[in-house]
Amino acid sequence: MEKLNRVCGIFEKALQSLGRVLPKYDRRFEIEDLEDRRILRDSVNVRFEFCMDLLFRVIRAYLAKAMPRGPVPISTQELSIEAMNYELIDDTEFEILSRIVRDRNSMVHGYNEDLSDEVAERVQEYYEFMQGISTRANEFIE
Repeated sequence: MEKLNRVCGIFEKALQSLGRVLPKYDRRFEIEDLEDRRILRDSVNVRFEFCMDLLFRVIRAYLAKAMPRGPVPISTQELSIEAMNYELIDDTEFEILSRIVRDRNSMVHGYNEDLSDEVAERVQEYYEFMQGISTRANEFIE
């Protein structure tokens, strides 16, 4: 439980950081300088990527405690399936998690300004989803 507790703590701090920048991003059109808007968007996306990486560390640590025996999966796809099997997420959340992985991978493997804008628009939904996972993982700890 110690590892899960530690990873959840780091994840919560990362989510708080993302949560602080999202309201500013919602008001981005009030910023006149286009470059400042891009910097804000990139801040949202970098924090999202960091949270996404930590999300899978939380899922992995959760499964390490929840699974009766056997190796914990490594790939994001296998972790997502097992998270659903162990009822950390449901079918709808599995789809959100799949979109998170696709968006993150698309951004990391090829920078595209338009894609960056599109992903930043979806980060609020992803943030809310990740908060739910954080809550459930913390409830599991208690």
